[in-house]
Amino acid sequence: MEARIRLDRPRDDGTTLRDHLVSYWRQTGDKPGELLEPDIPPAGQHIWVWFWELLGVKGPGPLSLGDVKTWSDLMQRDIQPWEVVCLFRMDAERMKQWQVNDGE
Repeated sequence: MEARIRLDRPRDDGTTLRDHLVSYWRQTGDKPGELLEPDIPPAGQHIWVWFWELLGVKGPGPLSLGDVKTWSDLMQRDIQPWEVVCLFRMDAERMKQWQVNDGE
């Protein structure tokens, strides 16, 4: 999570570290290690995908139950309570990492 936040945080010029690394990859054919996604156990892969999908439409602040409910209704996701708990734990870590990396 920390790596993804660092990769996707906009810099002063509006670009991200991910933008720069992808450009390097395209130019050289050498994929930087920072672009490798973590190994997510198969049972949790859908939650990882849902989390980033949800954030893509939600915005920068912390998740709310209303955000998750609206998203799950609109996307027709049959989300279970334990999955909601996972999403909120991931979001708490995201918010923590966002604050930690704020000084970069």
